Formats: sequence, C-alpha cells, structure tokens
Amino acid sequence: MSTPTVPLPSAFANVAAKARKIGKAFASNAAGTVLGQLVQLVAIPLQLHHLGAAQFGLLVLFNSLVAAGSLTDGGIGPTVLRFVARAHHLPRALEHVVASSFTVILMISVAVAALAVGGTWAWVEWHGTGPVAGTVDPLLLSALLAAAVASSMISWLGLNTLRGLRHYGVFAMCESIQRVVLPLVCTGIAIVTHDVGAVLIALCAWTAVSAVVTLAIAVRRARIRLHVTTNLRYFRRHMFAFSRWVWAQSIFSYAGTQADRLIVAGAMSLSALGIYAVALSAANALSAALTAGAAFLMPEAASRLSDRAWLAKAFMRYTLLFSAVSAGIVVAFTPVAHLALDLWVGAPVAVQVLPILLPLLWTISNAVASTPSGHILNAMGHSKYVAVTAAGANTFVLAAMLAGGTLYGLWGVVGAKLCAMPIGFAIRAYTARRIFGLPHPVLVALKMVWPTLLGALVILPLSWQLLIGH
Repeated sequence: MSTPTVPLPSAFANVAAKARKIGKAFASNAAGTVLGQLVQLVAIPLQLHHLGAAQFGLLVLFNSLVAAGSLTDGGIGPTVLRFVARAHHLPRALEHVVASSFTVILMISVAVAALAVGGTWAWVEWHGTGPVAGTVDPLLLSALLAAAVASSMISWLGLNTLRGLRHYGVFAMCESIQRVVLPLVCTGIAIVTHDVGAVLIALCAWTAVSAVVTLAIAVRRARIRLHVTTNLRYFRRHMFAFSRWVWAQSIFSYAGTQADRLIVAGAMSLSALGIYAVALSAANALSAALTAGAAFLMPEAASRLSDRAWLAKAFMRYTLLFSAVSAGIVVAFTPVAHLALDLWVGAPVAVQVLPILLPLLWTISNAVASTPSGHILNAMGHSKYVAVTAAGANTFVLAAMLAGGTLYGLWGVVGAKLCAMPIGFAIRAYTARRIFGLPHPVLVALKMVWPTLLGALVILPLSWQLLIGH
C-alpha cells in the first residue's frame, strides 16, 4: 500500500506566507507610532488651546531639543539593533552588547546633564535671564532636558534590544504604551494647569518610568543580566566602528528633519514655530507608519547578508513600494486637507497651516522612500557610505534652510526642504550602481521613486492652484 504524497505548497501559497510574515513584522514595528500619532493628533489642538501658541511652541522646541540631545548617544540605538540581531543566539555576546551599550549611555547621560545644567547656570550668572515663555525657570528647563535625553536613550536601548531579538509583539506593546500615554499625560496636565512647566515635568516623569520598565522587559526577554561594566573592549573592537558612522547619520538626519524647527524658532518666533509644528505634525502623521514599520528590514537584511540578489531586489522593491504608498496617501488626503484642518485645529489656524502643509507632504513622501535603503545598507555594513551621503545631502538642505529662513522667513525654510528631492534621486542612482552594481542607474532610480517625483512636479502645483488659489 503506497503512502499518499503530501502536495507541495503552491507558488501562491508561498507568496501569501511571505506577505503575511512581512505584514506582521511591518505592523508590529509601526503599531506604536501609528497609535501615538493618532493620540497626538487629538492632543495637539487641546495643548495649543490650553497653553497658547507661545507655550505650545516651547513644548515643541523642548521635544526637538530632546531629539537633538539624544544624538549624543553615539549611534548606539541602531548599533544595538544590528548587533543584537546578529548575536541573539550567543548569550555571552548578547550580554556584552547590552551591558556595554548601557554603560556608555550612562556615561553620556552624566556628561549631558553636567553640560546642560552647568552651562545654563553659568549663562544665568553671567548674563541673567528671566523665565522662558513667561513660566519656566531656565535651570529647571535644562535639568528637565537632561533627564529627558537620558530617559530617551535608555528607552531606545530596550526597544532596539526587543526589535533585534525579533520579539516584535512585545516591542509593539512597549512602544505603543509609551507613545499613547505620553500625549495623554501632557494634555491632561495642560488642561488642568495651563502651565507648560508642569507639562514638561510630567513629560519627563513618564518618559523615565517607561524607559526603565521597557529596558527591564527587554533584559528579561533576552535572558541576560543587566549590569554596568568597566570592560568596554567588545564595544571598542566590534561596535564602535559601526556606531560612529550611524551616529554621523543620525546627526545629519536631524539636520534634515528637526533643525527646521530650531531655525523657525530662531529666525521667527515661538508662535510661528507652533503653526509650523501643526503642519509638520499633520504631514508626519500621514507617513509615520511607513517610516516606523520599515525598521524590520534591518534585522531581516542582517540575517541574509550572503544573498546579494535578495538585497538588491529588496532595495529596489521596497523603495518603490514606500514611494508609491506614501504618494498615494498624499494624493488621497490632499482634496480633504482643508476640511480636515478645519475640524482638527479650527478655521483660523487651518488657513495659516494649509499652504505650509501642501509642500511638506511631498518632502515627507521623499523621506519615506529613502527609509528602506538606509536600513538595508546599514545591515550590509555600509554605515560609512550612508553617513557620507547623508552628510552631503543634509548639509546642503540645512544651508538652504538657513539661507531661506533668513531671507524669506517660513516660506524660505519650506522651499529649502524641497531641495532634498533631486539630491535624494541622485543618491539613489549612485547607490544602485556603486553598491549593487545595477546597470542604467538613473533609470533604476526613476523606476523606484517615480510616484513621489510625479506628485511633487504635477500634483503639488495643481493642488496649490485649486486649494490656495494664489
């Protein structure tokens, strides 16, 4: 009696299984960002109403400074993700990765606190100054900033450990709780006190608590012992060469994504920053899921470094996918943008926000299209290449924003951000040839990002004419 043969899975079944796996990884990485953005969209008009434009602008500026301060981590966050993904089956190496990273973060946090508080104290003693935005003592503000920076770095150590272990479900739970509760706490304090100082204290308290809990969960999942170590040889020999270039990427990425807020605040006012932040928040909300969800590509690519064909296909296909989806979201949102802003922040603010929002939508689409290549190239070990190209692109954009903001105010900053599109296109073409050896690199780059380019060249002018009218 013959044994019945088991039918091989069909090609469709294989594709469906791969799609489910990718979809699950993407959704887990994006969940916290999506939920956080949804809550933040509700929180922003409430915070703006109860704090006023100037105090709300200070809150936005504080968050930007925390992001800037977090750059002092030396690129440890992405480095932890890559090295945990590669050492997840080696308990001793895994413990070295987490312990040395934790020790370096503590050292950096002490240095940041000393510089922030000491520098502010010296400035106040030498020059003298009153409360910031009418309510916050400068020394308190600098102390809160140092605490928030330290908590942010510890939190990302825990989150990237979970992500590197591919415990995406636990990662999604921890990040979602962090991102959802924070705006709720800040908004509640703003409604009760109308004081940005109290909001900042609550922000720092929640950030510290969530960071400690997240790191504890990550250490338990990794089945390692968290400790401070004096032996940093592993970090110096294996991690530092990668982290320094990822650090450079982060610095110049900040120049392209966060420095605009500082330029607006410095060249204009906190009130102008508040209006600009509303437009930027709306643009980011439409694409945040894509940017966050793409993080699964680094551990996936790190585990398939020997498959050059897969890496080349992933570079092209995911870039096109992210460009097409982000462009489609912008096209779908544009016709209802005015109504959405009216309902969200009210007609008087919406009138000021809409002209700024329309071009920002396409700069965000361009940034989203660049996300997959960054993760894949870093996983391949090309962190220096990514850092150098990012340095050139973002230095140019930063210089354009400084010049544009000085000469033309807010519109100069917005126009300068659009310069990132042709620069990004050139970098993709160069990457296709230099890293992956693909023929006809310009055509390859055009195939990858044509939805974003078409939107910026055609949809943006048409929508401006129809919605703004001048």
